[in-house]
Amino acid sequence: MKYKFKSILYVLIFMSCQFMFAQVEQLRQDGAFDSVCSTGMGPWYFVAPYNTTDPIDLSVDDLSIINQEGVVCFCEGESEFSGLITAKNNVVLYGNGKAEDIIVTPSEGFYFNLISVKKEDLFNLSTIYGPKFENIANIDDDLVDISIENITFTNYYSAKDGFPNLFNNSNTQELDAFVDCLSNIDDDYNNLNSPERLDCIEQFDELGFSAAASIQVNRPKTNLSLNNVVFKEFATIATILEYITNGDLDIQNTVIINNQTKIGLLLLDKFKNLSISNTLITKNTQSYVYIGGSSDSDIDEPKIHIEGLDVIDNRMLTFHIWSRNFKFTGENLNFEKNKFYLPFMLWASDRTLFNINQFRFVNNTGFEQYIPEGGSAIGFGINIGGSGTITDSEFAINTFSGGFILRSNRTIFNESIFKKNKINMMPFLIYQIGSLGFKNTTFIDNYFSGSHSHSLPFAIFMPRLLIEHFERDNPLAYLIDQPAPYTDLKLHELNLENVKFQESDTNFASILSVNNWDIFPEIASHFEDGYPSVYRMLDEFNSDDIFSIYKFDQINSLNCIYSQNNYICN
Repeated sequence: MKYKFKSILYVLIFMSCQFMFAQVEQLRQDGAFDSVCSTGMGPWYFVAPYNTTDPIDLSVDDLSIINQEGVVCFCEGESEFSGLITAKNNVVLYGNGKAEDIIVTPSEGFYFNLISVKKEDLFNLSTIYGPKFENIANIDDDLVDISIENITFTNYYSAKDGFPNLFNNSNTQELDAFVDCLSNIDDDYNNLNSPERLDCIEQFDELGFSAAASIQVNRPKTNLSLNNVVFKEFATIATILEYITNGDLDIQNTVIINNQTKIGLLLLDKFKNLSISNTLITKNTQSYVYIGGSSDSDIDEPKIHIEGLDVIDNRMLTFHIWSRNFKFTGENLNFEKNKFYLPFMLWASDRTLFNINQFRFVNNTGFEQYIPEGGSAIGFGINIGGSGTITDSEFAINTFSGGFILRSNRTIFNESIFKKNKINMMPFLIYQIGSLGFKNTTFIDNYFSGSHSHSLPFAIFMPRLLIEHFERDNPLAYLIDQPAPYTDLKLHELNLENVKFQESDTNFASILSVNNWDIFPEIASHFEDGYPSVYRMLDEFNSDDIFSIYKFDQINSLNCIYSQNNYICN
């Protein structure tokens, strides 16, 4: 089986949703949706056991409380809806037609389209909105399945009254202040739990943990399914979708386009299973995507499967997938023409292998404009921690700030190509921590910017650089479950099989290691105006055990390890 848990994940999602779909299909075939849509826009609430002759018109309410199992039907055209789901069992939001023809905006005075929240937040709602919430029961222990299908959500770049005082998101000024607070320190992405960042979060209370989203779910035991859903032209709100609970999340055939949110697009955490397929994220600003399994979650080894994801032409993009212990598989993941604010990050455990096929990064760069005052963008790079396989993948025509940073005890790239990538800030294309392998892989015309001075010669591969400068082998090592102690040089190994270097610029090495950091500063000071050619360095420095420098055109089989502090390839 290509992905050993993929079929199990789909079965779980199918079983949790099949009853809802059957009820919707029966109502559709009976003509119930067409009938009510001919009388008015609604939306219309069919309460189980589905009396098709007497649905509830939700357009009369500013906030709709969905407290019973049922189906909410949206008609072609434009309608308003802000709903709070407190029901047990199954709730469906169904668009009776094509998603592009069914436009839903938040109701007057509300920033959200849908929320399903935990007990503490229900109490907050009752203190804010009064009588509507007096009779809401404690439903935290009841499983609920929420399905949304064939709907376009938008606020046309403007929340109608900003934020109500919900989850301490009292107004847009407070959210702006929170974003500015984080912006001043988030350029230090190596220390995400720094005292300064925690002070920001504490200062703005729950705003740092629960964002104001179009769809916001943190109620325990809640499964959420999106199919044929569009999110477009949102502004003022913090993010598009927030899902932070111990359920299953399924996103299919979804488009997130032309949004200008305050913080980002997706905030997904603490789930049991996550499936994303045939999804497009394009032309967004402040394009933050966080997918994780939190270390404080009670879920053991959450599962993530992403298949058919296109992330294209976004600005200020940050895309992070990380957890101590998740299992991740991906296929056909395409990142193209994006401007990254922070490096792409896949950060997993060494004990749960990831498997990615057709991983594609083409024509991406860093974001250099409109940086908040006091902040800075690190720019584009690819950081991968954990262990797994990356197959049939392409990394081409990117402008890297920091290249690849790979921390692993057994990651293998197979049948992949690295072509015409430009590296600006760092003197390497791939910085390696731990054990790494490349099979049937080609490097073609990658090059280094001449606009930066470097204290190191240029190289395609450079092992264990940061270990000499940091207390840890990598600043993010603490995030990984049972991290390997890569300060031990015996754990660093590079294996190359059928690898080609077709580089037109011959003035950099294929592999370079600094073996003697005590002597290195003295050597580097002699080359402030630039290093000599690789071929001259091969003659002058290899024998002095300062550098290990290797230059290849083609490798059939090569193994590199540290032996008595020298990096030896044979």
